[in-house]
Amino acid sequence: MDQGSLIGKLEVLTLWIYRFSILNILWLFFSILGLIIFGVAPATTAAYGVIQTWMRQEQTKGTIVSLFWQVYKETFIRANTLWLILLVIGFILYVDFYFIFRLDNVFAPVLLGIGGFVFMLYVMVIVFSFPLLVQLNLKTWATMKYSLIYAFTSPVLTISIIVSFVAFHYLIFQVPVLYLFFSVSVMAYIIMAVVERNSMKLGLQKN
Repeated sequence: MDQGSLIGKLEVLTLWIYRFSILNILWLFFSILGLIIFGVAPATTAAYGVIQTWMRQEQTKGTIVSLFWQVYKETFIRANTLWLILLVIGFILYVDFYFIFRLDNVFAPVLLGIGGFVFMLYVMVIVFSFPLLVQLNLKTWATMKYSLIYAFTSPVLTISIIVSFVAFHYLIFQVPVLYLFFSVSVMAYIIMAVVERNSMKLGLQKN
């Protein structure tokens, strides 16, 4: 490997470290700006929007900050609507499991199995819904529907995402300061890569 090639690769690596760290800090800042409860969802969607632009190598005006802010504003209502629906569903699941674990009859294992399956579907919806807000520009319920389609068309990739999430956070947990710079941005990139791949496979385009 010649010196020029090595320097070029180091420049690319440095660029991506810069991109991921800035994007992660933006996600944290705008999540707090929205008082967490109303900021997490649009900030997450904005992060996916920026990453999609990087992946498609689209030319955009302005900086990462301006692009993030643009997507944040455009998806604020839809992202929060989706987020609140997911929170309500999550609360219902929590209550269901609370009572199932306290049942003492022959139906308890069956109900627990059904509940576990529904919870898996719920996790899939959470994983894919927010990137799909950017990818397909759909309404809330359609976004949730397509998130399940994406998950089931590539179950191996879906499982890989979950495994990657656990492994990645275990690694950066060893150096907690890395959470500030890479905790969300890197995993968002991995998930968006799966969404982009499935879009081509399913022949789906952004509306």
